[in-house]
Amino acid sequence: EESMRVITKNIQKKLPNDLIQLIWRFYDQAYQETEIDDYQFVKIENNGSKTTMKMWQEEPKAMKIKSIPHYEDCEVWIVNDGNVVTMLFPEDY
Repeated sequence: EESMRVITKNIQKKLPNDLIQLIWRFYDQAYQETEIDDYQFVKIENNGSKTTMKMWQEEPKAMKIKSIPHYEDCEVWIVNDGNVVTMLFPEDY
C-alpha cells in the first residue's frame, strides 16, 4: 500500500515545484540493492558550473549522487513514519 506524501509549508514556499518533483523521483529510485531507511537526507550543492543532488541514509549506509539543473544549495530530509512520507527542511523537524 502506497504511503501518503506530504511536504511542509516551508518546502512548498521555498522550493520550486520542479525541484520537489525531482527529489521525489530520486527518492523513488532510491538504492537498488539496499533496504531504504526511514530517514533520507538530501543535499543540493553547487560546485562551479555543476549542481549535484546527493541522498544518503545511515542504516544501512547508502548514498547516491546525480547531476541536476542549477538550484540554490539546500538540505532536505524525507521521513517515513510508516503511514506518511514527509519532505521537510531540517529546521522543520
